[in-house]
Amino acid sequence: MRRLFAHPIFHAFSWFLVLAYMGGIFWLSHQPSVPLPLRFPFEDKFFHFLAYHFLAFLLANAYWQGGQKRRFWVAFFVAALYGISDELHQAFVPGREASVLDWLADAFGAWAGAYLYLKSEGLWRRKLVPLPVDKTG
Repeated sequence: MRRLFAHPIFHAFSWFLVLAYMGGIFWLSHQPSVPLPLRFPFEDKFFHFLAYHFLAFLLANAYWQGGQKRRFWVAFFVAALYGISDELHQAFVPGREASVLDWLADAFGAWAGAYLYLKSEGLWRRKLVPLPVDKTG
């Protein structure tokens, strides 16, 4: 099936968004920690989840090779591995610490983002390419 926005410019822009977003995560992780009051329990885990949810969504959109399952797993693993590297990076930033729980929130967010992309792509595909109507009945 031909992809919507399959032009090379759109493909390059998709990868630009992925790399810019990863750079934004790196920059934020490099900032010294400032203690802020939590507005709700596990607020930091929620933001980890959201950040890696969006990263996996962008990765699944940019990675066009293979079928849906392959794109899901590539987006999930790349985002989850980037989460590990981010946590290791934070271990060397003054005032920050590496946390397995943060990484678990990253990985769960990555899984959810890749899954959401594949489900939303299926919805778009059904709306853009109508199923043939059987007129023999």
